[in-house]
Amino acid sequence: MRAAPPADQAAAERILSRLLQNSFDQPVLCNTERGMYVEYMIQAALGDAWQLTGVWDGWDLDRARDGARIEVKQSAALVNWGGGSAPEETKTKPRFDIKARRERWDGSRSIPFAAPTRPADLYIFAWHAATDPRRADQRDPAQWQFYVVPEADLPPQHSLGLRPLTRLSRAHAYQQLPQAVARALHGRPRKAEQEQWEAADA
Repeated sequence: MRAAPPADQAAAERILSRLLQNSFDQPVLCNTERGMYVEYMIQAALGDAWQLTGVWDGWDLDRARDGARIEVKQSAALVNWGGGSAPEETKTKPRFDIKARRERWDGSRSIPFAAPTRPADLYIFAWHAATDPRRADQRDPAQWQFYVVPEADLPPQHSLGLRPLTRLSRAHAYQQLPQAVARALHGRPRKAEQEQWEAADA
């Protein structure tokens, strides 16, 4: 359902323009906003069949025709905590959260799982390795590496470092994402189907 336009459309457009400029018109994005940018970047690569979900949903993108779900995790060597501070190279190796969850949010209520689980079918790990602030531009899809891993292949742990990640998937360029996702999902059962079966058996 499309929301009604603001009463003061011109003011709303000025505010949005300023927000976008302050948040995303810089080569090294603020840590709190980079995640959103990467999700939109991946959705643009995969096409309109994939839709971004809500902020608190249990996964980041899904596809209506078969219920496939993708969780996006991202990290970068250069970080900017905002407030006008200069970017700083991270002192620790990147780690990606892969912890199983006890519940998920469907937009209106919390739904508990029978056991801790990861509700996405596929994980995309995005890594921006550039450390030279003069060359790094986290807005540029060509500077990112993408690792595509079926959820069933992830180890039973809370987080994953870059080295073990490279044993699960090779690095893909931005243009390779659609093919990598299609291959990773081919022939695998969907978590949405599994949840329907469990609900029917309950």
